[in-house]
Amino acid sequence: MNITGNRRINSFLYLCVGFVHLVFLVVFWKENVIPLAHLNIFSVVFYMVLALRAFKRGRLQVIFKACMAEILLVAMFSTALAGWECGFMMYVIGVIPLVFYMVYQFGAVNVKIALIFSIIFGGAAYLTWFLTSSGSLKMYTLSAPSQNLLFLMNLTLTILMMIGYSVLFVEAVNAEQVRMMQMYERLENSANVDGLTRLMNRRTLDECFNRFINKAKGPGLEFSVLMCDIDNFKKVNDTYGHECGDDVLKNVSSALKHCIRGEDRIFRWGGEEILILVNGGKEIAKAVGERCLEAVRNTETQCKDDVVKVTVTIGVSSYHHGDTQDSMIEKADKNLYHGKRNGKNQVVV
Repeated sequence: MNITGNRRINSFLYLCVGFVHLVFLVVFWKENVIPLAHLNIFSVVFYMVLALRAFKRGRLQVIFKACMAEILLVAMFSTALAGWECGFMMYVIGVIPLVFYMVYQFGAVNVKIALIFSIIFGGAAYLTWFLTSSGSLKMYTLSAPSQNLLFLMNLTLTILMMIGYSVLFVEAVNAEQVRMMQMYERLENSANVDGLTRLMNRRTLDECFNRFINKAKGPGLEFSVLMCDIDNFKKVNDTYGHECGDDVLKNVSSALKHCIRGEDRIFRWGGEEILILVNGGKEIAKAVGERCLEAVRNTETQCKDDVVKVTVTIGVSSYHHGDTQDSMIEKADKNLYHGKRNGKNQVVV
């Protein structure tokens, strides 16, 4: 049973179980219960092999079933020959939660097989009770000290097993919750981020825009919209191909992203257009826009044998009382096209 994913811990657990069986071997040999002494020789060797060999994860199901069979075999024969007073049948009850833990953690068996294992273990307990109570088996009488020792060992080990399974199950649930949260964050991020430019996409724009508008309704707070459009982008695509156009768009997006401040937000609006929300009025927005112009002018993209450099034109609109997202973007668009008509590569406020 590979209870954990750590090879050293698994080996240590196997060695501990093997040592327990060694104690059982000594006790049964001392009490002259030779069949059970021989049985525990087998168990010691079995767990030593598990401890010393590095089994692949794909063999987990085989090892798991072999361990379940060993536990059932030892519990039944020890109870049948040494009596219920020794407490060996407690393992049958204690190991049932492990079956379902293995289903949850490793998928070693499915739920139906887990239920079958549980029924087999429960049936084995009833069968052993029937055989011992009916006198069908020749039983050995152990001394009181040996009975007490075995009972206390088996009770203690069963309690430790139950505690160990519970701790492992809680850890597995917590790990699964962390994994699910990480998966959710990745999915949320992939849904909110443009796959090409790695900028936030329009899906998240509405929420951010509303947040900026609500802040701007307070006294002395302003924000602006910068609508950026790459100049002559169609010519780049026509001359060098869309793959080069994508590279240019990625490089321009990266340059613009490094121009904004921590309180600003940047989005891919669509096509070759990029929208920036600037925390500040016209003067601050114009200063941010000028930095963006300079950064893009200094950005180079290798396309085949040529180095391609582009510029951007930026239209700015600042919030006024009563403005909405649509009205601000419309004003920024008008300023953008005004800049396009008047030579491009400029910020129009």
